[in-house]
Amino acid sequence: MMVDSFTALVIRCPLSSWNATEERASVTRKFLDGVSINATLEGLELQAKQLFRKFDIEGVLITNDLFKKALERSRGNSTKEPTPTEPTRRSALSIWEERLISRKKTQAHGTYKTENGSYNSFKKFLEKYNLDKYSSDQFLTSDIEKYFEYLSELNRANTVSKKIKHLKAFFKFLRKNKAVVSIDLDSIKAVERPGNKLHLTQDELNGIIHADLHDDYKLDKVRDLFVIQCCTGLRVSDLKRLGRQHITAEVILIRAFKNQSDIEIPITPLVKSIFEKYDYALPYLSDAKYNLYLKGVI
Repeated sequence: MMVDSFTALVIRCPLSSWNATEERASVTRKFLDGVSINATLEGLELQAKQLFRKFDIEGVLITNDLFKKALERSRGNSTKEPTPTEPTRRSALSIWEERLISRKKTQAHGTYKTENGSYNSFKKFLEKYNLDKYSSDQFLTSDIEKYFEYLSELNRANTVSKKIKHLKAFFKFLRKNKAVVSIDLDSIKAVERPGNKLHLTQDELNGIIHADLHDDYKLDKVRDLFVIQCCTGLRVSDLKRLGRQHITAEVILIRAFKNQSDIEIPITPLVKSIFEKYDYALPYLSDAKYNLYLKGVI
C-alpha cells in the first residue's frame, strides 16, 4: 500500500509490482489491477496539470495548502475523510489492448499483426453497438454470436474463424486470471476450412533455379531466398535472421522464432552456393515486398 502525503490518496499496489522509475504499476498477467491503478494516477496527474495551468493564467501565487484544497475540490472529496481507492472495473477491450502491448516484443511480427487485427475488428464492433465499455462479466453469448454475424458480412470464412479464435483465447486468458466471464466459450465454434495445398514439381523448381534473372536484381534476390526456403523448409521469420553465425560447414543451426525449438538442417551444395554469392549476408526484404516480387518468379 502507498499513501500520497500530498493528496492523502491511498493506492494498494504490491511493492513487487511497482515501478519506482516510471512511478506506475507494472501490468502483468498476475497483476491486471495495475491497469486501473495507472488510470487513477494518470487522472490525478491530469487534474494537477490543469490546476497549475488555471492558477498560472489567473496569476495566482501557488502554495501547497492552496493547491491541495483545489485538488481535493476537483476530486469532489473536500468534505470527506480520505479512504482507500479500489481499482475500477476495466473494460475487456482495454485489458486486451494492454495485453497486446505487453506481448509485442516477445511475439513474432506476423503473430502480433494478426492478433492486433482481431482486436481492431472486435473494437469496431463494440463501438458500433456501444459495448466498448463492457467488462468481461457483462458480455453474453448472444453478443459474441452477433459479432460472428458482423464478421461474416465483412470477411471470408477462414478469416472469421481466426478472429473468433483470438477472441476465445483472450476470454480464456481473462478467466484464467480470475476474471468473471459469463460467455459459454465452448458453444462458440471457430472451424477453419483447409486451403488448397499447392506444390512445385521438381521440374518447376529446376526452372526457377536456372531462370536467367541477372537483368532484374530484385527478382534475382527473391528467387535465391525462395530456393533456400524450398531446400531448407525455413519460415520467412527465420530466413530473415539467418546469418554466418548459424552456418557451419555442413549444417544450419538456428532456434526457430515461432516456437523457440532448435533446428538443424543439412546444407546442400545449391544452398551453399547462394550463401557464398552473398558472402553469407542474405538480402533483406519486407514480407509484403517478398510476397509481391515472388509472384514474378513463380
